[in-house]
Amino acid sequence: MIARETAMAALFTHVTGLVAFKSAMRRFDPWDKINDADKPALRWLEDGETNTRTNIAVPTYRILRVKLLVYDFYGDYATTITTMRFNALLESVDGAFAVDKLTNRCDLGLFPQVQDAWIEGDTLKDPGDVDGQAVAVVPVHVLTV
Repeated sequence: MIARETAMAALFTHVTGLVAFKSAMRRFDPWDKINDADKPALRWLEDGETNTRTNIAVPTYRILRVKLLVYDFYGDYATTITTMRFNALLESVDGAFAVDKLTNRCDLGLFPQVQDAWIEGDTLKDPGDVDGQAVAVVPVHVLTV
């Protein structure tokens, strides 16, 4: 089975290589601890994992779960629709998980050890309408063997 760290490092490199974040770290920081000039920013929270073995003839597989914390700041929030701009940033995050047309997978370049990576579950969103601080929590799953 692939090492957790290998899969997580590949996920981080993959996402940060495809989305234009000004700052990105594999650690949790609350939005108010990041300078506005360093946003849009990506922070990270490893959320757990599930190991499954369906029968003796099939190897164990593991699903690693990560929360991508996406932060941005809109200084002109009082006069613009921040949701439109924040949605565009989230579209680029979604795009990082686009599947290969041939394999129908997002394997982070580590197939067969990483079978797929995808967004699954509810994305929590505050587009920054009140104070300009936009925050989203995007749930990501990585299937490894």
